[in-house]
Amino acid sequence: MLTALLAVAIGAAVLMGMMTVYRDIPEQMGREMRSYGANMIFVPAEGKTAMNLFTVESVVKEIPQEKIVGAAPWRYKSLTMNHLPLTGAGTDFLQVEKTRPYWQVDGNYPKNDNEILVGHDIAEMTKLKPGEVVNVAGKNEDGKPFRQELTIAGILKTGGKEDGFVFLDMHLLNGLLGTPDTVEIMELSVAAPAGELELYRQHIERDTPDLVPRLVKRITRSETTVLEKVADAGLSGDCRYSHADHDLCRYDNDGHGYGTP
Repeated sequence: MLTALLAVAIGAAVLMGMMTVYRDIPEQMGREMRSYGANMIFVPAEGKTAMNLFTVESVVKEIPQEKIVGAAPWRYKSLTMNHLPLTGAGTDFLQVEKTRPYWQVDGNYPKNDNEILVGHDIAEMTKLKPGEVVNVAGKNEDGKPFRQELTIAGILKTGGKEDGFVFLDMHLLNGLLGTPDTVEIMELSVAAPAGELELYRQHIERDTPDLVPRLVKRITRSETTVLEKVADAGLSGDCRYSHADHDLCRYDNDGHGYGTP
């Protein structure tokens, strides 16, 4: 009798351990796979060219904060650097390190408002290096010229269009333009499968008419495929993720259930 009870207890302990492992692995892998980059973005509603930063930040808070890996705001403006015409991009560098962890920087990310990142192509053309001071100039929203001395913290190399940009602190760029609290795109990295992201997107779209949430489907589908394979290797059933309390196992990007063959 004692042997039988011990066998049942051991079997139950092993089963609970396996269930815990199979529940946690997809969530852990989902967070690790955020190295792919952003999987959700917010853009202005039709007819608008920008969004209010406070509004956007309040919408970000509607997503469970433990799911948010990073949320980087973006704004773009035509500028000159040492009289060279180029595109300037304002952002939050601390968040960019989370939403775009694949970026390669020679030097450092900017830590102060007066520091910038310069794209590799621009650095090659101008022979500029980290530590050098440059003059960034342009016109604000009222057409008045501005000029600012900034220090190059690092050189960015991505192999993409970013290599031709210069990157500034978002608050600095907004201050120079005279339009504080303005953002054109919000880029989010959310540790969640496609079905969960879709429910967040629907909720935000319904409740916030000033912006449009979009999923980066190429990334979310790739992640979902991998996570489903991991889940299938462990537990079978209609709900392949342990989010039944949120009814999140019912939809993927195309509206098909995760349990659908």
